[in-house]
Amino acid sequence: MACPKPTETTDVCDANSPLLATGELRVLNQIFKPYGLRRAFSGRVVTVKSFEDNAAVVEAIFENHLREPKVLVIDAGGSLRRSMVGSIIAQMAHDMGWAGIVVNGCIRDIDYINAMDIGIRALGCVPVRSSKKGGGEKHVTVQFAGALIRDGEWLCADNSGILVSNFELSVLGPTYRPILHKNGTNSKDGGHYYYYYTHTIADYTSPAEPHRLFAAHFLDDHNFLPKFVPESYESIEYVVGESTAVGSIKLIKFPQGNPFKYMKNMVDEIDNDNLYIKYTTIEGDILGDKWDHIVYEVKIEPSITGSHFRMTGHYHAKKDAVPTEEDVIFGQDELKHIHKIVQESVMLNPQLYV
Repeated sequence: MACPKPTETTDVCDANSPLLATGELRVLNQIFKPYGLRRAFSGRVVTVKSFEDNAAVVEAIFENHLREPKVLVIDAGGSLRRSMVGSIIAQMAHDMGWAGIVVNGCIRDIDYINAMDIGIRALGCVPVRSSKKGGGEKHVTVQFAGALIRDGEWLCADNSGILVSNFELSVLGPTYRPILHKNGTNSKDGGHYYYYYTHTIADYTSPAEPHRLFAAHFLDDHNFLPKFVPESYESIEYVVGESTAVGSIKLIKFPQGNPFKYMKNMVDEIDNDNLYIKYTTIEGDILGDKWDHIVYEVKIEPSITGSHFRMTGHYHAKKDAVPTEEDVIFGQDELKHIHKIVQESVMLNPQLYV
C-alpha cells in the first residue's frame, strides 16, 4: 500500500520546539544506519522488547490487520550478535502495510532489504539469525538511543534523524480525504444537486503568537505578504472596501513563474477576537474549469507550542469535477512555504503586530 507523505523531521522540530524542552517531542541519538528504499517514514508506534529472539516481532507484524502505516520499534538490547530482521520479515512487514522498522540491534540480508519499499533503521548488520523460542514482550515502554518510547506514540524518521512524540505532530496537513456534500434535490421537476468537497488543507502548530500570525496572514496581508513572500505574491489590493471586513474583496496577483496569474477573494465572515476568518475565491484562473468557487475557513488558536493553525477548503464544483490529490498537495505545499516564511518573519521582527 502507498504510505502518506511523511512529515519532515526538521519542520517538526521548527514548528514544535517548545515540546523538545518538555519531553513531549524526543530526538533519538544518531546511532542508526538507514536501510531500504524508503528513507523517510512515519506512523503510530508498536513496540517489541526482546533480546536476540524475534518470535514476538513476527507476531506483532501480523497484528497490523488494517495495514495502517505503523512503525515497528524493536528493542533488542543493542545486541550486535544476532539479527532481529531479515529479508523474510522485512517482506512480511511491507506486505502488511508497515511504514518502517526501527531496531535497537542488527538486521541481515541487506542487499534484499535495500531493494524493498520499506524504511528500516538499525545499529548495523550481522549474518547470524536470532532464536525463535518465544521470548519477548509486545506493547511495552522501551528506552534506548537516549529516548523513552511508548507503545502507541508517533515516530517520524528521515535522513536528518528520528523523532518520537506523545502524539502526531503535523506541519503539512492530513492525508488527502475530500468529503462530498450534496445540496438541493433530484426531483422530476428539474431540481438537481449542487456538489462540493471539503478538505482540511492545513493543521499544524507554530511557535509564533496566534494574533500575530492572524494579522500577517489576513488582516495586513496586503502589506505583509508581497513584502516578505514576494516569490508567492506580486501584489494584494482591495477592489471593494478598504479593510478586511465582511464583503470586502481583494485582488491578488501572482508573480511571473507562478502557474496562476490572479484571483479575487471576498470576506464572508471574520472574528478578530477569536482569530477566525471565512472567505471565498470568487474569480481567477486558479479556479480553472473545475470550480465555480472555493470557500476557505481558517481558525488560529493558542497551543502549548504557541499557535494551532487549521485551514479547511470547500471546493464547489462546476458539473462533476472532483479535487485530485495533486490539486490539494499543490495547495498544501504552497501554504506550507508561505506559513514558514510568515512564521520566521514575525519571530525575527518582534515589533510587528504586538
